[in-house]
Amino acid sequence: MDEEPVPEEPFIELPPPETLIEDDPSFSTGENIGESMLVEYDPAAKKEEVLKDIADFMISEGKDIIIVSTQPSVAHYNESYKATMGVRIIDLPHQSGVPKENEIPMTNLEYFSEIFEEVGGRHVLIFDSLSNLILHIGVAQAYRFVSETLSKLSNKGSTLIVFINKIGHDQMDISNFENLFMNIAVVEEGKLKKVK
Repeated sequence: MDEEPVPEEPFIELPPPETLIEDDPSFSTGENIGESMLVEYDPAAKKEEVLKDIADFMISEGKDIIIVSTQPSVAHYNESYKATMGVRIIDLPHQSGVPKENEIPMTNLEYFSEIFEEVGGRHVLIFDSLSNLILHIGVAQAYRFVSETLSKLSNKGSTLIVFINKIGHDQMDISNFENLFMNIAVVEEGKLKKVK
């Protein structure tokens, strides 16, 4: 008796295999990352206001702040902090080109090494462009960049806070990023709520 052929399943783009996402052993056990947080938000949430609340609190604690974002948020942060000492805003455009001052194209992330040389325990790096980064350079490269950034900053005693659009990505991809961070928070009703 002949079996009917099984219909071909539609192509579904899967997240990259785990072999493409290299684990950083220093973060696999959650050691040395108490000063890191992944903040998940819905696009309708007022992410910029929450980020500003975090930055304002860190400034009040005597920290130096580096905010990495994309336009139009960069213009908003530049306006908000133009008279504030110890705050640096870095634009992360998706197109390549010769970097200007306080600008690092997504295609030239190696220029962050210069930023990392400047930071120490007084610094807080707030990176609100992870979703844009994933969109433009892919999950595996974005994961590698975040993992390496966590490693470099934790060795210097610096804090890293990263924002990601929780409904803009596959849940497995979000889980992979969550595994890098000791602290997870969500933006709800314009406030930051820690969930881990």
